[in-house]
This record gives sequence, C-alpha cells and structure tokens, in this order.
Amino acid sequence: MVAGMLERLKKRDSQDKSVKDGISLIIASPQDDFSLMDSVIKQTIDRSLFEVIIVLNRNIDQESADNDINKGTSEIIQSELDKIQSRIPSLNVRVIKYFNQISDLKLIDQIFNNFMHGLEEVNRKFFVFARGSDRFSPDFLKEIYKKSREDRVVIPQRSLVNEKSSYIPEYEMNNPSYKTSNKQLLEISDLNTGILIPTSMVKYIKHQPYQRMLFFWKILQKIPTIHLLKDEKAVYFFDKSSTAVPEDETPENILKVVKELNHIMEDLENNPKKGLFKYKSSFSIIKLFKEKIIQETLKLNSYLKKHPEKAEDIRKAVQGKNVPYPILNMGLASDLVVSYCFPPYADTSGNNMAKRVREYGRVVDVVQCDMTGMRKLDPHLEVISQEYVENQIIIPSKPSFGGWREILDFIERGVEELSRLVGEKGEYQRMYSRAMFPASHLLAFQFKIKHPQIRWIAEFSDPLIYDIKSQERVVKIEDETYLEMIKQEVQHIGVPEYHISNLFFLAEYLPYLFADELVFTNQNQQEYMTKNFPIKEVQDMIEEKSTIQRHTTLPEHFYHLYSSNYTLEEKYVNLAYFGSFYETRNLNHVYTALSSLEDEYQDSYRLHIFTTDLKEVKKHIPSSIKGQIKVNHYLNYLEFLNLTTRFHCLIVNDSHTVRYKNINPYLPSKYSDYLGSRTPIWSICEEGSALSQLPSRYKSYLDDDQSGIDTARRIIKNEKLKPENYHKDK
Repeated sequence: MVAGMLERLKKRDSQDKSVKDGISLIIASPQDDFSLMDSVIKQTIDRSLFEVIIVLNRNIDQESADNDINKGTSEIIQSELDKIQSRIPSLNVRVIKYFNQISDLKLIDQIFNNFMHGLEEVNRKFFVFARGSDRFSPDFLKEIYKKSREDRVVIPQRSLVNEKSSYIPEYEMNNPSYKTSNKQLLEISDLNTGILIPTSMVKYIKHQPYQRMLFFWKILQKIPTIHLLKDEKAVYFFDKSSTAVPEDETPENILKVVKELNHIMEDLENNPKKGLFKYKSSFSIIKLFKEKIIQETLKLNSYLKKHPEKAEDIRKAVQGKNVPYPILNMGLASDLVVSYCFPPYADTSGNNMAKRVREYGRVVDVVQCDMTGMRKLDPHLEVISQEYVENQIIIPSKPSFGGWREILDFIERGVEELSRLVGEKGEYQRMYSRAMFPASHLLAFQFKIKHPQIRWIAEFSDPLIYDIKSQERVVKIEDETYLEMIKQEVQHIGVPEYHISNLFFLAEYLPYLFADELVFTNQNQQEYMTKNFPIKEVQDMIEEKSTIQRHTTLPEHFYHLYSSNYTLEEKYVNLAYFGSFYETRNLNHVYTALSSLEDEYQDSYRLHIFTTDLKEVKKHIPSSIKGQIKVNHYLNYLEFLNLTTRFHCLIVNDSHTVRYKNINPYLPSKYSDYLGSRTPIWSICEEGSALSQLPSRYKSYLDDDQSGIDTARRIIKNEKLKPENYHKDK
C-alpha cells in the first residue's frame, strides 16, 4: 500500500518540472538571527543541489508593519544576502515575507508558522527545517542527501551549539539501554529541525499552531522508514536557549495532540500491514509513539494538579485505549479501593467494583489479590475503570474465598504496600471496600485501625454469614494473636464482646463496627443482614450507617466498544439468558412457559443461553423445545454488553429463596447490565423481591407458571416491534 502510494507520488513529481533534485533548506527566526548562513556558505554539497528559503514575518497589528518588514530588518538581511551572492553567485537564496495573523503565538510556534509558509515555496524533492540561530557541520547537507530516499526520513546526529558532537547510536528502539536516542527523537518532535524529509509526503499538512507537536508524528505515519545517520560529518547543532519548548502549552492543544497520536496508534494497531510495521530492523516506532503520548500526558497531569476542577472535562476529551491513565492520574489519588478481585481478572464482583469506581468519579488507588488460578484474565475489562485509577497494587498472595492463611497473607502484604504508599504520598481521605470476597473487608479493617481518620465505606454484595439456603458459612480462625487484637479494638469502642472466631462473621461484624458507611444493593438485603445478625445490640448502629445503592449501570458507549459476531436470525423473536445455573436459580420457569405455548408460537422464537456448564444445562431442556434453544459458552464481559443490544428481550431471574428465607435479599447484578442495553427485560421474580420492585417491560413470578406463559406469549406477539422500537418504553 505504502509502496504504491510512493510510486504514484514519484510519478507525479517526475511530471512536475518545478520539483527538482536536491534539498530546500527553510530557515526561520522571528528574532532575525540568521547566523546559520555562515554554516550554509561552508557546505560542501554541490550548490546546484540545494536552495535556501528564508522566511520573515511580522504581526499584522504591528505599527507600520508594511514599512518595517520591507524597509527595516529585511533590508539589512537582504543586503547581507546580496553580499553573499555577489561573492558566491551559485548560492540560491530566496526571502519569503508574510504577515502573521496571530499576534500572541509563542516563539517556538512562530518559528513553526514560518517553516510552514516556507514549505509552500519549496521546489526540491527534500526539505530541512532550520532555525537561524542554529549551526550544522560543513558536510551536513551532503551526507544527509546521500542517504535520501522518498520512502524515508533521515535524522542526523544532534548536539547543542558549542558542545562536542555526540551521535545517536543506531540501536533498536526497544533496546532498554537505548536512552539517548529516545530522548533526542522526542525533542526533535517538538522542534522539527535538522531532519531531511521528502517534500511529496508533507507539502499539504495543515499548519495550525498545535500541529507543531504533531508534525513529526504525521510524517512517521506516512513514511515507512527512518534512517538514523551516525556519521560524525553530519551534525546539527541547535541553540536550545533561543526557542526552549514552552512548558505552559494550553491543555486544549495538548489534548488535540494526545487524541491525534491515539488515533494514529489505533490505526497502526488495527492495520499491522501498514507502513510503520515495514521497518527492516525491529526499530520500535510503536514504542516511540507511546513515549510521546506519555510525554504529552505528563503535561496534562501537571495541568490537572493545578486545576483539579477540570479533571472530568480532561478525561472526557482524552479518551483512547492508548492513553496512559496512571500517568494522567499520577499524584491525584486521594482515595483507596480495597477489592480482592478486580480487573483485569474476570469476575462479576470485580466488574461491579470497577463500575463503582467509574460511578464514584474520583481518582483512586486499588489494592487487590493476584487471582491467577481462580479467575481468568480479561485485559479488556480495565477499560471500565482505568480512567480513574492511579496505582493498581496486585498482592501476590494465593487467592482463596475462605482460607485463613491465604487471607492473612493478603492482609499483611496489603498493609505493607499501603503503608509504603502512604509514606510516599500522604494519608488517604476515603477508603471503599466491597465483598463478596470477605478478605476485602478484613484488609480494609486492618488499614482503618492504623489510619482511623480515613472515611471507610464498606459495601456488601450479598450476605456473608449465611448462604443462599440460610446455612451458616464457617471458617474458624485459630490465630490467637489476630483474635486478641480484634478483641481489644472492639473493647475500645464499647460494644458487646463476642466469642466467635468465624471468618465470615468477622467480615460482617468488623465493617458494622468500624466502617463509617455501609452500602447495601437493596433494601431487602439490608433488612435481612441486620435482623439476622447474631449480636442484636448493634442493629441500630447498622441501620444508622446504611445506604442503599443499586448496582451501577455503565454508560451507553461501553455497549459498543466490542462488536460481537454472534449470529441471530431475524425471522425469529430472539430471547437471551446470560448466567450460571444453581439449584435455586435456573430456567425451569421459562422452559415451562415456552413448552406450554400454542403451536402457532412454537417456531416463532429462539432462546439463546450463555453459560458455563453446557452439558449440564442441555440435560434439563425439555425435548419438545430443544430445537428452539441454543446453548453457548459464556462471553467476555464487553462482548456480552454488546450482544445484549441485539436481542428482542433479555431474561433475568431471582434466586428461589422462599423455602430458606423469610425475605429475598438478593438483587441480580445482571439487571443493571441489561438496563444499559436499552433492550426490553423479562424479569422473573419472587413476590416481594428487590427485582420485583424494579421496572421492566415484562414480568412474571416464579411460583406462578401461568404468569410465565402469558408473558412469553406477549413477548412473541410483540415480534412486530422493529429494532428502532425495542428501546422506547423503558
């Protein structure tokens, strides 16, 4: 593709008589310092192979601008050039004059503006930008021209004026020892000077001021090779003091640069056969792009430290998968999240905590466990919360739901890591922990007693002490040192003593006592956990601290980050169920409803099930409807979100708890995911459950088979609804 484009450009240029072999040297300096001409005069290259274009400008609102630019400094410069040309008549020099329309440009941007005006006048196949105050070695133009090709840029050695030359080693960019080259190339990308560039590739690049920071990178996007010239005969000496790169770039311009670099990076990653992946060496341009993005993101970080109120605006503007959010958020996290499981590990509890972080909208540090062996990795999940995470501390403990030794190891290592962070950055203001996974609350408790001023918010996704059948979960702690420490802490706050060493009891009791706020996902859960807690004296304390916050629903764009290629036949009403099957949660209600439908409906629908144990699920499907049901492996989370937008109806069901509990304390988090899809929901509820109290287009009840049959019939009758209508009546 790139080769073909180059051939067309070569053909065009060969037909354009105004384009000659050689180099156009474009010189600019608003300070009218053109001492570079001394270096130009000494060049050893054949004078027919280069021209010099000097660009002068004045502000449009400058008093007597026309007289000044024509009679002032420009006359002096022209006089000097006349002397040079009378002495060296073969030297081809032109002076370009224009009025600058933007009066408040920084010096470095004025120079870039001059360069771009000069670029419009070139008539050679290659060009070089140079500042009037810089210098280069006598063989500079000759040596870079020797290496010129229309499919490459040539980058010579660079050194400060009056410094001994130090060349750029021609190492691979991904070599860890290759530090100097990266730094210098990033500097070149700000100054854009001293590089030999094919004119045909960049002649029509726009020249808004912020494009100075993108010019070099857009060249790399177009040209498939870079040649780092290590010949000491070709050295570009730059006067860094005359045009230091400004540190106060406007955030608007920096954002434009970061977004454009992200766009280029995504284009390269999505099209691996394009030019930048055709380097003959393993020279890592991608790594260089990432370093440039980091460099610009550091500027945004500095801005946010001064203007924290602009944080959300910056995040909305800078979105992109290559944005280094830990750099953007560096030093900004004043809050802590303790979540035993958290992305990139695939887990419903971890996803829900990540959604809370996004909803929370504050930069946080996260401490979590290395879930290797218990949960699969899904790096795509990081997109949920990455915009709000600074440090992600993964504790290398063996993961366990209820193993005390493993949990204690997690607690001790976690406290050690958090103490280190506090020593580096100061105290946290708030801490948020979430269970299921009881270890989250146990580490949070340990941190709270060491840092009592922190506001601790503890969320419960489900009851901990009692399982779904109201059986007590018991893991006995035999660590007397730990138990004695807890006993003393409890005594300090004057609540009843306890004599229970059960891990799951402590994972509820300690947050009840020491957290500043308790979060439950629904009112039933809060009532069940409070009234069934063994120590009745703390019930009032629990209620006073309690808030109800339903599971978070992600913004709509998350449902379109991943495009699923799952096939649906449009002639059917397509229903979907996503989830695991348990003794107390299954699709028997749905099977009964679908099996009982009249014949006219039997071939009008398809039920798509996405679950873990396919064989077990298939065993329980009635033979009469097996042809209408498709059982699939569970999907990664982002594909699941995308696919929820494509069905006619999504099924969510309560656990069947009536035999075990006087109130259903569970709210399926799937409901919050379905809600964001804007697809109609069929809620299958227990009477009085949290799910039964939430809106959904279709609703039936577990102990009422007829309600299921009627609901299934209604859904299929509504098959006439077209996709644009599915989402109307939420």
